[in-house]
Amino acid sequence: MNKALCLAAALCLFSTMVQSNDLCMTEEQRVAGCELRNGKSVSFCKASNGITTYRYGRESKLELEIAEPKSGTMLTLSQSYSKGAAQEYQAQNGSYQYTFLDALYGDMEAVYLLSEMDHRGYDVPWISESTLTHHAVDKHLTVSHSSKGDLVRLYCQDDDHFYGKPHNQAQYIHILRDTTDKYRTTISAEIAECQSDSKRCFSIYEDYKQEFAVLYFPPIENSAYVNNKAYLIKMNSGAMVKLALEVVDTQNRAPLDGSGTIHLTLDNQQTVIGLEVK
Repeated sequence: MNKALCLAAALCLFSTMVQSNDLCMTEEQRVAGCELRNGKSVSFCKASNGITTYRYGRESKLELEIAEPKSGTMLTLSQSYSKGAAQEYQAQNGSYQYTFLDALYGDMEAVYLLSEMDHRGYDVPWISESTLTHHAVDKHLTVSHSSKGDLVRLYCQDDDHFYGKPHNQAQYIHILRDTTDKYRTTISAEIAECQSDSKRCFSIYEDYKQEFAVLYFPPIENSAYVNNKAYLIKMNSGAMVKLALEVVDTQNRAPLDGSGTIHLTLDNQQTVIGLEVK
């Protein structure tokens, strides 16, 4: 085949692909997939004969394509429940397995947080029923090996989880941000003193760019919701995650009293994957 025919064939191939972030052909049905945070895409595409094909890469450069040996074998989980649903697809390539999870989980943490703030007598304008996320979207691709276990987890652009372990430390950057004192309150070293005034048992720290906030609820009596818990909130989306208590443990680390800085670890999509107070 000459160069002209090769070019025509290539153009024809790419023209049959859907012009979006998925890698399915126009005659195929896209059943699962997403654009990943690394700039590539993952797609599970079903043909008219019922066979589903796994593809990974970019429209301009497809890196991997695997067709299931028998119709319906790639769908390994499909369930729905009152507060969400989950689907899981798997593609096998020798010793390597590619698992894509697309799940939506109901989340009561925002409700508990708001109830606790009300219990402690706080009203922060931007924290409300309408601004906090009440569900968790879990969409990611996991690459694993039969003998080595999980090798990498690649999150989708629209995944809500923004606090976790990086899959490739080299791509991440560290930034230092001082916190504002807009909502800062003094937390007594003695919890007993805190019990007499519940308002003293709450702290919120925003970074100066107001992109993230840390909320900490020291333990008080008669607190049934988020006693002795801390949260990191992405302010533009309302997505929130629990922080490990070690982060705000005054016994082992500098307290969240404004004297230190919050070290946020971000990936190249400005997604938080780590937090430390120093």
